[in-house]
Amino acid sequence: MHRYLLTALVAVFFVLAPRGLEAQSCGKDADVTRHLATKYEEYTWGRGLNTRGEMIAFYVNSETGTWTVTVRHPSRPEIACVVASGTAWTRSEIRPKDKGRPS
Repeated sequence: MHRYLLTALVAVFFVLAPRGLEAQSCGKDADVTRHLATKYEEYTWGRGLNTRGEMIAFYVNSETGTWTVTVRHPSRPEIACVVASGTAWTRSEIRPKDKGRPS
């Protein structure tokens, strides 16, 4: 009886676990980029450094709306880890007003 209860509790934990506890999918940056392009037709939309010096990259398929975010740590810049992915990507056309120029 205890065995079944323990199994059920472990299953509930994994279902309800926060996203940060999931295993990340990591590989050589070139391989990850190639995989996203080949399997999902996702291409680099943009890149930038976060406050920890990690390179964050956004890959997007503008036709299907799929997207992926990868992170490369400064100590191992050749390795990219997928940290998020999803669907329903839309591009925002909102731009800040150009200050100093007359309308």
